[in-house]
This record gives sequence, C-alpha cells and structure tokens, in this order.
Amino acid sequence: MKIFTTLNDIRAHKPLRDDFKRLLAYLGNDHADDEPLDVVTVLRCNGLDDVLWTLACEPQHWKAYRGLAIQFIWSEVDPVTDATAWDYLMALEDILAQSATDADFRAASLALGNAPSWTQMAAHQGVWSARWSVSNAVSEATLTGIAEAYLSSSAEAAGGPLVCATKAREAFARAA
Repeated sequence: MKIFTTLNDIRAHKPLRDDFKRLLAYLGNDHADDEPLDVVTVLRCNGLDDVLWTLACEPQHWKAYRGLAIQFIWSEVDPVTDATAWDYLMALEDILAQSATDADFRAASLALGNAPSWTQMAAHQGVWSARWSVSNAVSEATLTGIAEAYLSSSAEAAGGPLVCATKAREAFARAA
C-alpha cells in the first residue's frame, strides 16, 4: 500500500519540534523538502504515535487510517470467545473496501450496531481510539509490528486485503 508524505507536509501540520528534528537527523536532512517520504520511515524513526499523527494529518489516506484501526482491534479479538466482535470486524473490512469516503465508512460502521461497544467505538473513532483500547492487552511492540506490516504491505489499495486479519483467520483455520 505504500503511503507517502513529505517533510514539508509534516512541517505544515506543526509537529513537535524535537520529533521533527529527530526525523530530519534520521534522514540526514537539515531542512524540510518535498521529496516523497514513506510513512514506514516515520514509524521506524519516531515510533507509533508519530506515524498515527502523520496519517491523521493526511485525509487522503483515510482508508489506511481506518484500516490500521481495524488491524489494532483484530489484535485483541479471540474468535473462539468473541464471535460477535469477529463477525463485526469482518463486516467492517467489507465496508472499508466498498466505501468511497470516510463519511460513508463511518455511517455504515455505525449502522452495523451489533458489536461490543469498545470495538464499535474504536473502529468508528479511528486508529487513536483503537490503539488505546487495546494497549492494555497488546504490547507497544506488537502494535508497532502490526502498523509496520500493514503500512508496508503490497496490497493494491488501502482498502485491499488486511494483512493481520488475514493472518489471524488463516491461523484460526489451521488450528480448527
């Protein structure tokens, strides 16, 4: 899915000064420019919170933002004990793939209405809510790994196959 931004785009959204300096140093730059910058590089340099902030500042990447939220929620759902959440997330993936706009996705996800409240809230409000909803049960390293796998995937579009969910379903099918 490769998502790109630029240092000038990041700077335009007023990042924290120290975080921006760290990114410049990591890239070997002394100033912002308009060269494409893979958001995975932001993740590797500055961590999970900065890459989530970067995605939130880039509204054209709303599918990646929502898709990553779904990935975080998948990390905590047990298909054996929480079939309702499992079915809800499967439906959300379909909605994400079919939605033309973020507003369409939000409306359709709210219309599902049959999920546990934390799952629905996290999916509806986005990746920040999902990140904090699962952070007590899922380590920062795991969430960072999920983000890197998802943002590095070669899916044809942000609404395409969702990496972690597919792996989880395959593992469950092998175990059954």
